[in-house]
Amino acid sequence: MDEKEFQKLQTQVADLTVKNSDLTIKNAELTAAQAKFTADAKVASDAAAKIALTAKRAEVMQILEDGVKSEAITPAVREKYAKLLKIDDDAAVTALDVAEVKALVGVGTKQFQRATGKGAVDAAEDTREPDVIVLERCREAVVKKEAPDLFAAQALVFQRDPALAAKYITMNGSKS
Repeated sequence: MDEKEFQKLQTQVADLTVKNSDLTIKNAELTAAQAKFTADAKVASDAAAKIALTAKRAEVMQILEDGVKSEAITPAVREKYAKLLKIDDDAAVTALDVAEVKALVGVGTKQFQRATGKGAVDAAEDTREPDVIVLERCREAVVKKEAPDLFAAQALVFQRDPALAAKYITMNGSKS
């Protein structure tokens, strides 16, 4: 190999070293940009999840409030349902099925009558008690994985306690 070929090869090596250095810098820039994009995407995803959770919690609370307004449930029962549905627990709210909550509350179906007159006792709590018991037992059955959902759990609860089923059906009337 002569001197010219050697210098030509050295020039090529120098050029390739510069290009490699440039590519290394470019790779570091792209890696940083990708990390920033991933972080921004996570922040956006977390914000969207929080907004969705807040909206779902508000929707469930509105269903319960509508139940009170339509006299399907009493305010005391609304509070019991809110506790049973664990409305303050983000994970529980995320797992809630809004359709099941609507069916549970029965918005638009008047299920109790207010007692009126002097000394009248509001019997609404007594008439709702089977509902509360059924709901508690249904939630327990779902949590214990004895039933896949509240509707299947209700059938299981009624099968286990026919007297409670009779009270519940009598209270809610036949809807055939």
